[in-house]
Amino acid sequence: MDNHHQLAILVTLTPKDRWGDTCVAWVESRGDKCGKARSEGFLCPMHNKVAQRRLDKRKAKEDAYSERKRKYHEANREKWEQQLAKANAEIERRTGVLTTDRAAYGGVGVPAIEKHNQRQFSDSNVERVGELLRQKKDLEQKLRGIHGA
Repeated sequence: MDNHHQLAILVTLTPKDRWGDTCVAWVESRGDKCGKARSEGFLCPMHNKVAQRRLDKRKAKEDAYSERKRKYHEANREKWEQQLAKANAEIERRTGVLTTDRAAYGGVGVPAIEKHNQRQFSDSNVERVGELLRQKKDLEQKLRGIHGA
């Protein structure tokens, strides 16, 4: 979308398909379109300035928000990486297999392994693993926001 469209959208209520040959800016006090001759894009000179000021103000606000967000993410990056490492370790501990020895699962009754396998499916363990997975997803999104921003 070109700059003239962006500016006109900031000051109009009329859909684009109904823009005529005059300024499309909406004058709230009259409850009607401006109607003056267009000079730049779809607006008269006065409404072009109004729209440009609004656009500049919006961009400044977005830039300030982006800067605050970047600083916040940078300040918390290390903490989030540590929390993610902790969550991954606990997920592995709660869901990982106790041994890779196939004989332990193939009928040879090792009580410690049987207990471990039963414990993995307890209600409290399943609930905690769900919490950890949500926490992990949240932390990964936050860390991706640092690198993606």
